[in-house]
Amino acid sequence: MTIMPHQPIPAAGTDEVDSVLAETWPLFAAVQMAAKVGITVAIEVQPSSIRVTIDVPTESARALPELLADLTDTQVASTGDGRHVVVGGLCEGTVTAQVVTPPGWVTRTELDILLASGRR
Repeated sequence: MTIMPHQPIPAAGTDEVDSVLAETWPLFAAVQMAAKVGITVAIEVQPSSIRVTIDVPTESARALPELLADLTDTQVASTGDGRHVVVGGLCEGTVTAQVVTPPGWVTRTELDILLASGRR
């Protein structure tokens, strides 16, 4: 799933609303496809930041490499229940993304190798 760089949303009622909706429709479609395979995507928008949290269940774990491929400046934290949280940047650093792995699906070492192999 690729998220394009943030574009400011114009004031309601302007002619630019249609173009903003046209640009965001592919993102909606990507999130909808993720939901169909059980992946939960939450987007939090604040005045100074955008955060996307992607929670990957075990039955959708095969999508993990693709979800991690676009992240930059990644850091990994491990939880007590065998999950890992990968935090990184998207859209040239304008969006912070968190990808939460399924419990016990991947070890920390395997995740580090996967992240290293995807770096460009």
